[in-house]
Amino acid sequence: MDKDTIKIGVPFKGMIGHRGCAGLETENTLKAFNEGGSRSYIGLECDVHPTLDGFIVVNHDETLERVVGNKAIINKMNFSELREIPFPDKSNNNEINPLIRLPLLEEYLDVCIKYNKIPVVELKQTLKSKDINKVLEIVNSKHLMDKVIFISFFPGYLTKIRRKLPNVQIQFLSQKWSEGVFNLCTHFNFGIDLEHTECTKEVIDKMHSKGLKVNVYTVDDKDEALRLISYGIDFITSNILE
Repeated sequence: MDKDTIKIGVPFKGMIGHRGCAGLETENTLKAFNEGGSRSYIGLECDVHPTLDGFIVVNHDETLERVVGNKAIINKMNFSELREIPFPDKSNNNEINPLIRLPLLEEYLDVCIKYNKIPVVELKQTLKSKDINKVLEIVNSKHLMDKVIFISFFPGYLTKIRRKLPNVQIQFLSQKWSEGVFNLCTHFNFGIDLEHTECTKEVIDKMHSKGLKVNVYTVDDKDEALRLISYGIDFITSNILE
């Protein structure tokens, strides 16, 4: 492979591979997760949706159209049907690779276990209450509840988990910083996963004053990462920085 990650060049133990190692491999695939797993990331981020027949699969969008060119709607199809669709191989000129298929949450978690990475699981908008329960069951079955970080833009999902699991790590995803966001985080003991341009030293210090951690997405510029590290950021989620 000609391409490589961009090294930040300073000791920092909070880099998270976005959708695996999406700068090098097809996002949210086992190939991307294994690539990220073999590198220095502390964790690997993924996104989950339910299938029509109740499986939990890993993909960012509600459909496969953007990544695969197939308009398959994940929650309208059975897993066996979705699994038949091959994905393009980003590291091989996007040639269709029959070995790359839609992963199950269990398979992603197995990669995290193999490489001792923190699973960072984003709960997407298609999930219903029973699906969230299924996600929790799967993570618990892999004995990862003390390591996983659940993230979502939907606070109702996160408060549901918090009521069930007072000590699990949770980060509220937000495009904006506000006093309301801060109050939500402090009330429910949520960290934050903030759009990086919204993150300042004051934000980090304020969250840290309550013992809450700060993650940012999605930072692919080395200078921006170094700025945030100088502010005391806990985690940086990136497609390509390492």
